Amino acid sequence: MSWQASRAARDLKTGSPAAKSVLMILAEQADADGAACSIAVETIANRTELSRRAVIEHLGTLETAGFIRRERRVNAFGHRLPDDITLTLPGLVLGAPSAPRDNAKVQEAHLGTAKPRCTSRTAKVHLTDVLGAPPAPHIDKGLEEGLEEGTPKPSKAKTRATAIPNGFPNDDAVAWAANHFRSLGWDIDARREADKFRNRNLSKDGRYVDWMAAFRTWIMNAITFAEKDGRRPTAPRTATPEASIADPWRARVAAFADPTNRFWNPTDYGPAPGKPGCEAPAAFLAEFGFGSGNVVPMSKRGAA
Repeated sequence: MSWQASRAARDLKTGSPAAKSVLMILAEQADADGAACSIAVETIANRTELSRRAVIEHLGTLETAGFIRRERRVNAFGHRLPDDITLTLPGLVLGAPSAPRDNAKVQEAHLGTAKPRCTSRTAKVHLTDVLGAPPAPHIDKGLEEGLEEGTPKPSKAKTRATAIPNGFPNDDAVAWAANHFRSLGWDIDARREADKFRNRNLSKDGRYVDWMAAFRTWIMNAITFAEKDGRRPTAPRTATPEASIADPWRARVAAFADPTNRFWNPTDYGPAPGKPGCEAPAAFLAEFGFGSGNVVPMSKRGAA
């Protein structure tokens, strides 16, 4: 609990009693520095007696007003975790020391007591000022952990979330999505889902630590939404070993066969389908109507 954050939130005007209640819960949950907290929406709803939807709306209102900043988190399986919330309240001084309180037991140090009875944290701060810092331990903790004397302990760097990388989702990510849809029998356009994923995160300034994990979650959710719309999968296809190994090639050939795309990177992929020296597997070239001699005209190409 942070008294700095609670004091800053108490004097703040949010324009809504419900939003103020949510803000007070966040301030109460903040760490000792008064900046960050992580709390589930359900916990806030229980403490404020608001509905889950109302809590989500008020969190959005507080974020829009600039009182908080949220970072979405997912675990290794792509499941949603409570957001990391940073309080950005006006007048909040982070890391400010607590105001000293007058404690009668602390005065024992001034009376010459050899061993004061008080063991509270506040009393220890005062006793350090009066009696001096305690002696250093006999055994160096760094040596206990196998570090040479004078060697600083390695710090644990925290990986920060970043904006979506240029060109992501790339061809390999789209190929994975297409193979995932096919393996489950769903006729869903992987390239279209990749474009929706990128546009959504560009417009919302989405930030993640692992973008491939976020994309996998999006693809899984696409199947969930299709089921809610009443759609049903077709018969699952059985992938051949060649398709499993060279699936990125299938995505590249399929994209080149789409009249609305017409993209081929000769620098990375070599000659285009239908031209001499094309390195794409023959099975994929035949699947999308490309012969070994001539390039099929655009008017006769079909989408994957």
